[in-house]
Amino acid sequence: MKKKLIAILTLVSTLFLFKGAMAVESVAQYPIKEGRLIVYYMAWTTAAGGTLTATETSQELNGFIVLAETDPGSTAPTDNYDITLTDEAGADVFGGALANRDTSTTERTMPKVNGNYSGVINRGKLTLNLSGNSVNSATGGLYIFIIPLDDTF
Repeated sequence: MKKKLIAILTLVSTLFLFKGAMAVESVAQYPIKEGRLIVYYMAWTTAAGGTLTATETSQELNGFIVLAETDPGSTAPTDNYDITLTDEAGADVFGGALANRDTSTTERTMPKVNGNYSGVINRGKLTLNLSGNSVNSATGGLYIFIIPLDDTF
């Protein structure tokens, strides 16, 4: 019994010592209804090495996407990190407008269509992709502003 207790205590203390080196990624998602506007929020934390697995929205975002806001968290990602939001066909619905995000400033942008800033119609789920980050446990948030096409939210 004593050997088992010592082994368990050793394991637990080892886990606490290396807690900072073992980053666990996550993406939490929250749709927020603001009158006729839907704000879909995705809060993310990167894993060790700054990676984040591509994450699909938990529901279809059927509507006219008009704006996105990126908000670096308290553990900021690498400067000029990039986000893409790809639709079910693999196209970036923001047309590259979410590239080169800042580490200390909240930034907003409209989608880009053929080089012009404009809203874009979307039907279906979107996938959040993060690249250009090397910070362990970096945090941030992405707000997607949508005028819904129907009552799916």
